[in-house]
Amino acid sequence: MASYLLIHGAFRGAWMWDRLIRELRSLGHRGIAVELPNAGSKWREDHPQVSMTDYTDAVLQAAKTMADPILVGHSQGGVVARVAAERSPESFSAIAYLDAPIPEDGLRAIDLQPPSWEDRTIPELGPDVLVPPLPLEPGPDLSAEDAEWMNAMVTPQPVLPSLETLHFADEDAAALPTHVAFCSATPEIYPCWRTRSAMDTAGEPYTLLDGPHDIAVTDPVAVAGWLSSVIQPVE
Repeated sequence: MASYLLIHGAFRGAWMWDRLIRELRSLGHRGIAVELPNAGSKWREDHPQVSMTDYTDAVLQAAKTMADPILVGHSQGGVVARVAAERSPESFSAIAYLDAPIPEDGLRAIDLQPPSWEDRTIPELGPDVLVPPLPLEPGPDLSAEDAEWMNAMVTPQPVLPSLETLHFADEDAAALPTHVAFCSATPEIYPCWRTRSAMDTAGEPYTLLDGPHDIAVTDPVAVAGWLSSVIQPVE
């Protein structure tokens, strides 16, 4: 049996993993979703500012309830996963990035822009800014029912965690096995394209899942299959 610690991305909450957790359970694995501070069910308009440290505190607290969990970060959750691993590499057995940018030393999360944004100027945002979620539109990869449900669940995203400069120097954290999957229908304006393009240029392998950015919602079977077949389960 493998244990997976699931970290949602911006505007999402622990709810986005519900279907995947059920699928993992059917395969004999364990999945626990972290609800990051001021996200999902914890979101409040008058909530105090949250930081990347607050995010990783929540991840490390959840990790204490698991044995050698595999970190799974979706979208911005991949950044949170890597920072948590930097703080406590002994708490995890591997990192899996699901349609997520892999953070880079010396940059902020907000700096992880895709190649399609090279000519754009990143706006200066204050630490107290809450970014509203963009409405999700139904289409070939997202049913009207799922779009309606997700639009009712997404919440504004605090910008402060994305403004903190990140540093990675721990050798044990860097040595953790890393697995990467991208989604075929993710628009090229998403930050994960920064990492995907770099991996393409370097000829580095990754898994391409057939679906949209929120594939954990639309096709949990595919995500569970990737996690259970690509990553060596922890006995």
